[in-house]
Amino acid sequence: MRSALLCMLALGAPLSVQANDTKELRALLAAYPRFVSEGNRQGFEGLLLDKDIPFRGVYDNRATSSQQLRDYTHFREAVFDSGHRYRQTFSHVVVEMHGAIAQASLDFETIDLAHPSEPTRGWKILQFVRGEGGWRIASELWGAAR
Repeated sequence: MRSALLCMLALGAPLSVQANDTKELRALLAAYPRFVSEGNRQGFEGLLLDKDIPFRGVYDNRATSSQQLRDYTHFREAVFDSGHRYRQTFSHVVVEMHGAIAQASLDFETIDLAHPSEPTRGWKILQFVRGEGGWRIASELWGAAR
């Protein structure tokens, strides 16, 4: 038992740090759809490393440059500045963590409350970095059925 514990500690961060990190990442992932659903732009932007991160939906049209992936502005305008209200949920969330980086893969559903019979469903990948302020979203890519 002792050798197994020593092996786990040698291969990664101490278990208490990993547990705290996992808890913090889960809280961030719970806050994301809540802030979208509340229309809370300030809260949402507090989850981001900065506003210039890769942040884009990738559909049938393929991205041709990394600059095309830096599109948080479009998301912000559509979700927080348009006057539309949305309800978003996450499911099938899988989180992987290694030191100060992590990623989450998940399914999402977003409902425009003006058109609730036409939900958008898809899959997204979030990447995170841990800094002095805790975990922040460093990139987001998603695909959705259109």
